[in-house]
Amino acid sequence: MKRQTILNLSIAGCVISLFTGCASTDVTSQSEYQGFLPKPRQVLVYNFAVSPDEVMLDSGIGADILLYHDI
Repeated sequence: MKRQTILNLSIAGCVISLFTGCASTDVTSQSEYQGFLPKPRQVLVYNFAVSPDEVMLDSGIGADILLYHDI
């Protein structure tokens, strides 16, 4: 019984894969890339809001991932 179910599911999966693999596609371009981005009207530049003494190294999620990866 179990073998027959697995065989039926395998055959169904192969048939579905065959039909989806042979499906046609149609792609239409809505707009064409010009090769550059338009210049911004205004650029704002600010000083950093914290001093270097206030910054703690390795305090983000990347440090946590590396910590657990090394274990």
